[in-house]
Amino acid sequence: MRSCVVVPITRDGERIGVLKVQSSRAGAFSQRDVEVVGLFAGTVAAGLYKVGEAEARSRAKDADNRYKTVFNSAIDYAIILMGLDGRVDDWNEGATRILGWSPAEMVQRPADVFFTPEDRANGIAGKEMQGALDHGRGVDERWHLRKDGSRFWANGEMMALRDEAGAAVGFLKILRDRTEQREAAARLQASERFLRSVLDSSADCIKVLGLDGRIESMNEGGRRVMEIDDFDGIAGMDWTGFWDEADKAEARAALDAAVSGGVGRFTGPACTMKGTRKWWDVQLTPIRDGDGAVAKLLAVSRDVSASRKAEEALLASEIRYRDLYDSIDAGFCVIEVKLDATERPLDYRFLEVNPAFERQSGLKGVLGKWMRSLADGHEEHWFEIYDRIARGGAPERFEHVANALGDRWFEVYAYPFGGPGSHQVAVLFNDITARKRIEDALRASEASQRSILATVPVGILFAEAPSGRVVGGNAFMERVIGRPTIEPGGAESDSEWVARHADGRPVAPTEFPVARVIREGLERAELEVEFERPDGSRIWTQIVATPVRDAAGAATGVVAAISDIDARRRAEEQRDLLNAELSHRMKNLLAMVQAIASNTLRGATDIEVAKEVLADRLITLGRAHDLLLGGAAEHAGMEHVIRGAVGLQDDGSGRVRYRGPEVEIGGKAALALALMVHELATNAAKYGALSTEEGHVDIVWTLAGEEAGRTLAVSWCESGGVPVVPPSRKGFGTRLIERGLVGAVDGKVSLTYPPDGVRCVVQAPLRNFQDAL
Repeated sequence: MRSCVVVPITRDGERIGVLKVQSSRAGAFSQRDVEVVGLFAGTVAAGLYKVGEAEARSRAKDADNRYKTVFNSAIDYAIILMGLDGRVDDWNEGATRILGWSPAEMVQRPADVFFTPEDRANGIAGKEMQGALDHGRGVDERWHLRKDGSRFWANGEMMALRDEAGAAVGFLKILRDRTEQREAAARLQASERFLRSVLDSSADCIKVLGLDGRIESMNEGGRRVMEIDDFDGIAGMDWTGFWDEADKAEARAALDAAVSGGVGRFTGPACTMKGTRKWWDVQLTPIRDGDGAVAKLLAVSRDVSASRKAEEALLASEIRYRDLYDSIDAGFCVIEVKLDATERPLDYRFLEVNPAFERQSGLKGVLGKWMRSLADGHEEHWFEIYDRIARGGAPERFEHVANALGDRWFEVYAYPFGGPGSHQVAVLFNDITARKRIEDALRASEASQRSILATVPVGILFAEAPSGRVVGGNAFMERVIGRPTIEPGGAESDSEWVARHADGRPVAPTEFPVARVIREGLERAELEVEFERPDGSRIWTQIVATPVRDAAGAATGVVAAISDIDARRRAEEQRDLLNAELSHRMKNLLAMVQAIASNTLRGATDIEVAKEVLADRLITLGRAHDLLLGGAAEHAGMEHVIRGAVGLQDDGSGRVRYRGPEVEIGGKAALALALMVHELATNAAKYGALSTEEGHVDIVWTLAGEEAGRTLAVSWCESGGVPVVPPSRKGFGTRLIERGLVGAVDGKVSLTYPPDGVRCVVQAPLRNFQDAL
């Protein structure tokens, strides 16, 4: 909606035209604005028409005075006079205050200097002037620039100035700074958008109603919850028409209350536009106008269907609970614990009981009465337990006897009731006296059976048929097997159990005797298996299973006897192992004796000497075997092997020195090392360091390297004996030294003959020395 000011232009009282100033904004002109435009109309009249020279000068002077007065007093407006070329001829004080330039700075400068760069680029100033020429005026509302570069929002009008002949002689530009109004409008729009977004995001159905109850608007959230696709379809509808006939009266009463200036509220069901029935909590409040009169109504409907359903479910649950409460066989009561001055429990009284209470407890007429008055001598532990539950807040389940109630046993579940500070406890209980007596009788019977079974040195297992579920067994079975349930095919078997045949195959559940008797109907089934106990140890057992039949001959269970045959099986295994080992060692020993004899006698020139050498070597071999058989038969200590091989050559005087860590080596390496050291010791006694009293032999073995790749080095070093001369030929002894141990451990040997004594070093991976371990 636009606003404008129209002022007549007169000369000598005769109307010769009008001056019209128009704004695109409603209410843009105040009364002062109208007066300013009227004064300016007189200035325009004086400037456009010629009069007599004297009169013209007088009028021009008067007009000029009025012009300047009006021109500079309109400080809220920027009034700019321009020529047809768009250059400024003059502007008022208001233009200086709004735009920042003085008239002197702007005269004859293009007026588009206060237009924004983008508007200058688009020629907006020229378009406004052309619009004024074509249509008499050009209206704009846009951003402009001040001298300091800041921007302000202005609305203005460009008007063409014409002479008596109607020819354009210039332009009048009027601007007004509307930045504050624009920002206020923007804030109002933002506030309205925010309020609208808040209303639209609400899950409530928010409506504005007329005083007649017809719907005028609804938020977006309300349209969603009411399942409305097109609001136009319900606009103007009577809001009370949405409610069922039974609730329409409440809706009308709430509407009337809001129209009267009060608040109307009710809860009821209504269907959405798509027929979904929902429960609504509704509130109607008045919307007042500026005078305080009720102009509209605000209706807020909240979907409470979920809570309504919860309430209905709770009500149904309470009904079911009450039915259960009245019909359950267990006794139930709510009690209140009474404390003394020191906060110790004194007594408790009954606040509520169910119909089964009397039958389960044997007490009658207990409501409001204290327990000590009903059962004198009632045990203290009852009062202490209920006090602990009331204080601690944790429920408890227990069994106790009540001697004061006829030695009755009760199974009890009790929990706090009534909230903090109430010191109330809810108690659900059953009389289990009969069960306790049966259990006592069974325990006595079972104790008698256990005493009989405990004397049997065989594990006994009882299983049901046809399920195979283990139902009992004696203590001896647990001592043998490591746990009481041993039948992996049974319902109570342990999946961690491992049982194997003699060849190492796992025993399948269907192979166990109990399972076979049940499945195959056998009268007897037996099996020898090796069980792995929970602690990792193993034991051989013999399982023999037979059926247990009722009077009709049907199998009702299985009894299995589990015997410990571990000692017998281990002895048989050891016997077989020793036989195999003996056979293997005899073959190896005969082969070695044959090799030693063959190499000793080959090329011998003196049979007696050869016999003596052969005897020494065989004795050394025998000692090495004695050393092995005296230990684990497959390994021996390094120092024991070396000392045994040196033998009589060490007279105990300290001329043979031994040094090295404790190292176990395999049987094959031990035999080869013993023969090699024996050869070195024999040669040292005949030709080397041990042939004189001053000579010494140092035998040193060392370990080097990381754990995974350690090496073992054995060093024989002679000193102080007769000067050494390398042999002219290599006999069997030398070859035995150089090749015997190296071949056994896949290592390297260094045999040298420096003048001061023989040196022999053997080096190989430690794992090669220990292969037999």
